[in-house]
Amino acid sequence: MLVVGSIINVHRGVVRLPGYQNDHLQRCHAAMARIGGEGIISHRSAAVLLGVPLLDPRDVEITLPRASHPAKTAGVTYHRPTDRLDLRPIWQGALAVTNPRRTLLDLGASGTAADVAVALEHFLVGGRVTMKSIIALRERHRLSGRTGVSSLDRVLGDRRFGDKPPDSVLEFVFARLVSQFGLAQPMFHQRISIGSHHFTPDFVWPRHRVIVEVDGWAYHSGREANERDRERDLILSSAGWVPVRVTWLRVTRRPGWVAATLGLLLSHHLPT
Repeated sequence: MLVVGSIINVHRGVVRLPGYQNDHLQRCHAAMARIGGEGIISHRSAAVLLGVPLLDPRDVEITLPRASHPAKTAGVTYHRPTDRLDLRPIWQGALAVTNPRRTLLDLGASGTAADVAVALEHFLVGGRVTMKSIIALRERHRLSGRTGVSSLDRVLGDRRFGDKPPDSVLEFVFARLVSQFGLAQPMFHQRISIGSHHFTPDFVWPRHRVIVEVDGWAYHSGREANERDRERDLILSSAGWVPVRVTWLRVTRRPGWVAATLGLLLSHHLPT
């Protein structure tokens, strides 16, 4: 990448102004401009543009028509799949991007099951897919032996929520942590009634009387919400429950610590 005067040369024939942020969105625009707009942003690039909380990919990934053969471009990976099923794009601004269902399959083919898991929960929580549509997608592509189906199979098999979508991506990540570290399986969204108060916590260990609430990556709060949370925790504690709150940073960056702390808490509140 060369700086020439007041512009930055990104690709041959493509420049940007220094004041523009060089994020993945801008790199996608630059890559599409380099090839004349032919193709669809796909795979991890599509997931990031669709809001999935993954690390930005090193390269921009683009799915091209089979007959298209643009010149090799640094920082851009081209895909030419023979399977065009469910490849109809959606638009993110001026960019054509693979739809959420196809993005899940592409992630499974080129990434990891963990990427697919996070993307699936993100799309479910956002209402962009349903479990019914994903199961139909799996069956449709399984017949053609589509790569990526095996990762989707694994994620669907590992899911702890059945057909009920969680309220946040972190609920799914936390459920995987519980399984990974061999903790006792909690109940999901089990209703608890205390007098005239009714609560539906994220995770409940009824026999241990332990509750975990998770604050996801998109969690929004304020003074009024914090006051409600404190009041709720006080009511639960007065009835003999142990409310615990965990955050996205703790679950994703310190999963071992979260698991060890929760395991210790459960051991101190053994069922009688």
